[in-house]
Formats: sequence, C-alpha cells, structure tokens
Amino acid sequence: MLPIETDRLILRPLEVGDRDWLVALYAASGGSRDDAARELTEALEHERAHGYGHVVAELRDGGERVAVVELHRAGEGVVGIAPDEVEIGWLVAPAHRGVGVATEAARAVSGFALDQLGIEHLVAYVRPANAASRRVVEKIGMRRRGSGRSRSGAEVEIFELRRPVGRRRGVTPGRTPG
Repeated sequence: MLPIETDRLILRPLEVGDRDWLVALYAASGGSRDDAARELTEALEHERAHGYGHVVAELRDGGERVAVVELHRAGEGVVGIAPDEVEIGWLVAPAHRGVGVATEAARAVSGFALDQLGIEHLVAYVRPANAASRRVVEKIGMRRRGSGRSRSGAEVEIFELRRPVGRRRGVTPGRTPG
C-alpha cells in the first residue's frame, strides 16, 4: 500500500527512526520534546492497532523529510468530532511551508485513506486564525461541517471529506480493479 508517490513527494509510514526529526519538527512549531515523543508512541501504537497511521513526506529529489501527515482515530477531547472518526492533520517543516507541500501530501493521504483503506470520511479541525491550514482543507476538497473546541479548549472549525458515493474501497479513480 505505502509508499505513495506524488510529483514531488514520497509518502511512507512514520517509523521509530524518525524520532529525532519529529522532535525537531515539533520544536520548530512550538511543541515540546515530550509532545513529539508522545505523538510518536501513540502513532506507532495506532498503526499496529488499525493498520494505518502517520505518514512522513520526503522529497523525491534527495529524500529530505519535509512534513508529517497525521491520520488517526480522533479519540476523546475535540468537541464536535466523535472519538471513532478518522482525523487528518499535517505539520510541515518551516523551510518548506508555503510551497504546497501540505496540500500535495494531504491530498495523497486523504485519497489513499478513502480509496484504499475504505474509510468513509475524514475530519480535520482548524483554528480560525490558521489561514494556511484552512486553504489546505479547502484545496483537498474538505467542506466546513461546523465549529467546536480543541483539546486545549481553543475554538476550531471542523471540516469533513467524504468518499464519493458509489466509489468502492480499493478503487482509485482512473484505475480499474484487479
């Protein structure tokens, strides 16, 4: 199933060896080493339990890791999102922000989740002030579903992307099964 290749990226599962990179990515985005360590542990456990999880985006040219796309069951704590809904989110390395990496990676991972994994719909939450993430959710086809509160209590907008009606699991548009 994975890796997934796009024009610029190779997307592969998050691995234990990504720990230091993930710590640096979280630190560059205002997170802590503990946040990154917890995220890595939870992501790897989710992958074992559900067969899918966080995805690392690497540049096809040179292999540099540039982003992580989080794909996981939402769990408890976000008002407006049920614990069993599958959430998508992304974090892009500062040097690669603003050039479409998040959109390219999120589009590929959401398509994989809906078409290959058979997930019926994905959700994402965005803080109203985060214009960049709002552009990404809109570009990948997500529609605003409502508002809610994040785990920290911040106001968020909730977006949803549904598998098109009639599209069967394992069928990628433009390809025939078999």
